[in-house]
Amino acid sequence: MKSIQNIILIIMLLFSAGVKAQNIDPDLQNKIYPLLENNGEPVLAASEYAAPYAAGIGLNLMEHPLNNGSFRNPEFLVLYHFLFMREGNLGELEQLYDPETQEELGNIIDIDQAAEAYADFKNFELLSKALFGEYVRLRYNFINQEDQPIPWVLIARQIEGRWYLTESLPIEHLFIDVSSVNPYNYSREEFENLNVAGLNQVFFEASGLEFIRVPDNDPGSLGIYYRIEKQTTGKPARELLYDMVESLRDTSNARFIDLWDGRNRQKLRSSKFYTYQIEVQRDFY
Repeated sequence: MKSIQNIILIIMLLFSAGVKAQNIDPDLQNKIYPLLENNGEPVLAASEYAAPYAAGIGLNLMEHPLNNGSFRNPEFLVLYHFLFMREGNLGELEQLYDPETQEELGNIIDIDQAAEAYADFKNFELLSKALFGEYVRLRYNFINQEDQPIPWVLIARQIEGRWYLTESLPIEHLFIDVSSVNPYNYSREEFENLNVAGLNQVFFEASGLEFIRVPDNDPGSLGIYYRIEKQTTGKPARELLYDMVESLRDTSNARFIDLWDGRNRQKLRSSKFYTYQIEVQRDFY
């Protein structure tokens, strides 16, 4: 009798280990990371609700118990987007998208060209997840035939409990800009919260496509931390901040740079925040 109990215990342990390996609900947390530094000190930083996935989550999502066609978890959108793109199945692909995007998808995606490109990918692997209001940004890598990772990202939105892929979120949206610089885009390794003592702080929550200012850094909010080192315009700090936010939304490099003093402008012009990161993000679409 005792041996039977031991066998049952072993089976339960093996089953629980398998479930843990397939965890698609990472522990999202607000963590602060730098956007721009001067002499090793942060002058612009951000925080968002994000987390890395466990390693090894890709096509094996097909066997996941939550893969039931309801799309109550956005991760399955990545799975079926991968499969339908590889098959060249535009009809099924359209059903993954929200109504606004469905109408234009044929103009956005050349399905034959996509199928040819996806033929080189044998798998994908989820890397990280960031959430802002009804939107989620899913960062993952394609794995090609040579086992090389190819970075990619999809944006999804939640409508009445179901997740849909979307192209409705503008590329210049603050969530896109901030998410593209999160360290979890490149590594699953945990990172320490940046020390933002002495920096001004402002927090936003999502309201549809817009974002509204809120008093506290609540779970799910997006934070911006900044220091005005030299005020050359005569504007109050709050007005400068809103100029900064608008320039980020408009992806107006020149407008953003003009908010800084001469000492920092050259550094900003060469910053990956407005060169590599934004350009890579554009390439994702």
